[in-house]
Amino acid sequence: MVSSAYSNPKMDELIEAAAVEMDEAKRRDLLEQANMLVATDRPDLPLAVNLSAWGAKKDKLTYDPRSDEDTLATDIHPKQ
Repeated sequence: MVSSAYSNPKMDELIEAAAVEMDEAKRRDLLEQANMLVATDRPDLPLAVNLSAWGAKKDKLTYDPRSDEDTLATDIHPKQ
């Protein structure tokens, strides 16, 4: 997991409370408060984290990485 080093104890408290709140309106309020903290704090939060890495000799194989990061052997071909 990639960390952005963002830390806010109030945010943690709100998310933990929302995770166990059974009343939908109260849960929504807690999450809206957490959302407002993010809007106020404006942390750098990763939107996507790529975990796949490929390596091959460039003169031997061709491969176009997929956007879903799935690696299929059928997508790897000898270079012509």
